[in-house]
Amino acid sequence: MARCGRSSSGRVTPRGPQSLSPRAHHQVDSAAFVRAPEGNGCAERFIRTLKENRLWVQTFETMEEPRTALLRFCETYNTTLLIEWHGFVSPADFRRQQLRQTAKAA
Repeated sequence: MARCGRSSSGRVTPRGPQSLSPRAHHQVDSAAFVRAPEGNGCAERFIRTLKENRLWVQTFETMEEPRTALLRFCETYNTTLLIEWHGFVSPADFRRQQLRQTAKAA
C-alpha cells in the first residue's frame, strides 16, 4: 500500500508532497494533517475490507446473494472485528461506550 506524502506545510496527500504557496493556504478548507482524522479514509478502508473479505473471494449466482453477503459482512464487521482506531474494540462496543458517555454527560 502506498504511503501518503507530506509537504512542508504538513499537508498529507495521496500523490506525495503538495506544497501550497502562502497565498493559497487560505483557500484550503479542509486539508488532512498528520495525526488528524483522514477524512474519507475510514470509509475507503471499510470498502476495501468488504471487497477483500467478501466480494472478491465469492462467486454470486443471483443479485440477491451479494445483498445478503453484504448484510452478513456488516453484522460481522460491527460485532467481531477489532478496529485499531477505536482502541481495538468492535464498532458496536465503541458505539455503546460513546452512548454511555453521552448519557452520563447529559
